[in-house]
Amino acid sequence: MSTNFTSTSLEQKVDQSSHHLVVLKEGFPVLSKVFVRAAGLSLLVPALAKIYSGTAQVPSLSDVDPVFGVPFRYLFFSAGIIEVGVALVCLFSRKWLLSTLLVAFLAANLLLYRVVLLSIGWTQPCKCMGNMVEALRISPETADLLMKLLLGCLLTGSLTALSWMWIYNNRNRRSHSEDMK
Repeated sequence: MSTNFTSTSLEQKVDQSSHHLVVLKEGFPVLSKVFVRAAGLSLLVPALAKIYSGTAQVPSLSDVDPVFGVPFRYLFFSAGIIEVGVALVCLFSRKWLLSTLLVAFLAANLLLYRVVLLSIGWTQPCKCMGNMVEALRISPETADLLMKLLLGCLLTGSLTALSWMWIYNNRNRRSHSEDMK
């Protein structure tokens, strides 16, 4: 009898732990999955532009970034590599939570960078699109506005997706614990 009880409680634990795995894998809202893939694509294009700009021989990229004190060339190349990494995780991983956390972390850091630029009185448009601004024939101000909009979408979307996941998981845990009573 005690063996049967142990077996039953083990099955409940396995069922309970697999239930939480299902919540994490399949419980992530479909729109959030679409957001993660779209974020990956949205990050990839400017990231590749940054890497290309970082390797180009453009005199203005030798200017020193006012926040980090390194030439823009190195900053663009480094940021581009990080953004490509996040983009690839978003595009090819099924780890939705990790992907969303990476997007949120990256977007929060980019926002912090923008806030620091504002606080020191930097008024120039961001050069973050590098040489693509000329290739696309758009003004640096337009490119700066587009990057601010992208940043806003990435931050808002990732925080919304994380909120959805938190609400969904808490709701399922409560209903599961009520079922166990």
